[in-house]
Amino acid sequence: MSEPRNDEKPNDEKSDDEKPNDEQPDPEPPQDDEDVEIADPSGVKHSGFDLRRPAELPTEYDFNPRGGRAPAAAWETFGNLTLRKAYRLFRTDPETYEEQFAHMGIAAFDYYFPVIHRYLHEVDPRDQDDHREARALGYTIAVQLNEPIEPRLHAEISDLVKHVLANLKDYAQNKAKQRQVAGGWKRAERKLRKSARG
Repeated sequence: MSEPRNDEKPNDEKSDDEKPNDEQPDPEPPQDDEDVEIADPSGVKHSGFDLRRPAELPTEYDFNPRGGRAPAAAWETFGNLTLRKAYRLFRTDPETYEEQFAHMGIAAFDYYFPVIHRYLHEVDPRDQDDHREARALGYTIAVQLNEPIEPRLHAEISDLVKHVLANLKDYAQNKAKQRQVAGGWKRAERKLRKSARG
């Protein structure tokens, strides 16, 4: 009977690859303020958002291509923020920050549009103050539609217009306030039709 070779491991010892999973260190969870991104040919899927966007953040020029004061203020507020951080900031005071969305350059607005999209899908119907923000955001989008936009953004805005107009009760229970909300979004709807005609 031959002697065991020195380089052979005893049967009761296992390689690192063979050790049970419970002995492997757990991967660290993402930090709370991280944007978890999933690669995709159309961009990346940012954690918490349905719409895909590029991995690169908008530049100062994207915010302010013409050198205006209002776009500069939007850059000071939202510049270099991930979508998640921008959304958190927006939720602290939507009525104030929606105006800055109206003044962003179209490239920056395109990137941060998922903030508006998510906000209007998460509004609590019991919050009676939401009708003002919902109405104003319709007009904000109508302002941005004065600029040429990408077909992808056109389709995303069109879907959001349909969502808001079909769910006015989510933004106001009072009929008069619902009509106010609808007014802003019907204006955006008209601008969409005009931009589609070229």
